[in-house]
Amino acid sequence: MPKIRSVAALAAAAVASTLATSATAGGRTIDYLAETCFACHRAGATTGIPAITGRPGFEVVKALTDYKSGARKHPVMAAVAAEIPDEQIGMLAAFLAKQR
Repeated sequence: MPKIRSVAALAAAAVASTLATSATAGGRTIDYLAETCFACHRAGATTGIPAITGRPGFEVVKALTDYKSGARKHPVMAAVAAEIPDEQIGMLAAFLAKQR
């Protein structure tokens, strides 16, 4: 149960967040982190690697925390997620949810 509460708390923080594009976490701006994501997850993608812009924050939080914990398997995403602190995951998810 604690893990579910943790994911729920991150999702709630992501959805409730109203961060500007210049918000920072750990010295990196959230828009910088998002650009890292967009290197593979192109907006408007319909095949291959999915687009992540406009997705509900809780979906992004769930995916990243699952990759980070090993519950979801993908070697590249596991490595990427491992480098993002939990507080940044929520902020990044909120930012991506606002993008269209």
